[in-house]
Amino acid sequence: MRLLLLTLCIILFWGNTLRLEAKKHFFSNYNFCHITEEAGLPNNSVTAVMKDSFGYIWVATQDGLARYDGYRFLSYGVKEPLYRLKGNYAYTLCEDRQKRLWVGSDAGLDLIDLQTGLSVPAADLGATSELSTLFNSFVRSGHRW
Repeated sequence: MRLLLLTLCIILFWGNTLRLEAKKHFFSNYNFCHITEEAGLPNNSVTAVMKDSFGYIWVATQDGLARYDGYRFLSYGVKEPLYRLKGNYAYTLCEDRQKRLWVGSDAGLDLIDLQTGLSVPAADLGATSELSTLFNSFVRSGHRW
């Protein structure tokens, strides 16, 4: 019984030591930083994050959308003159094959051309009545956290 207890203690000690070394190795190989509103994020409450095919990081928040290039943010929202969204509470993000970003928010769908960064009007899609309805309806991801 003592041999079993001693073996178990050695295994636990050795496992804990390996785990600490792995953690130290992981964090020494990567740079981590916290990006907040002070750095330009529209809101600290993030609802979705994705990387597009051009390498930009898109961050959906409770107060708009932001595109991050690794240095600064470009904000999208209802009050932005050039980069306007229908609703500020962005829930979900998805890139399609035509290199467009679909943004689901509390006010409906927004579509952004990733090459220009500008919104694509729903009328330019030749939208059917079902798709037009979706563009003006509350859109939220099916994910449950």
